[in-house]
Amino acid sequence: MRHFASVRRTASSACSARSGSSLAITTCSGARRRSASAAAHSAARSELRTRDATDLQGKGVAKRNPDDTNVPEIGAEQAAARALFELAHHLLRAATDDVEQLTGEPAHLHS
Repeated sequence: MRHFASVRRTASSACSARSGSSLAITTCSGARRRSASAAAHSAARSELRTRDATDLQGKGVAKRNPDDTNVPEIGAEQAAARALFELAHHLLRAATDDVEQLTGEPAHLHS
């Protein structure tokens, strides 16, 4: 069973981090240019650290269509949502593993 503990905050100067007692979300926005017409992007990483030293991470990216209005907050929200979605899948898998370990039988947990 996992017991939640604090997550340390890590973010570079180009990124912002929001953290609670056990979850940290880091979002980065910027333009990665491979060509003159490349779209701006946002990236996010979510981390969950537990007392049993289990670290779960999710990553998310959002790319703006060049024809769309540039609203960085929307890209950051979309990237953060995708990072949390991936983290949720990892956490559900970890919970399934814990149930199987405790019961000795296959578990089928669903979101």
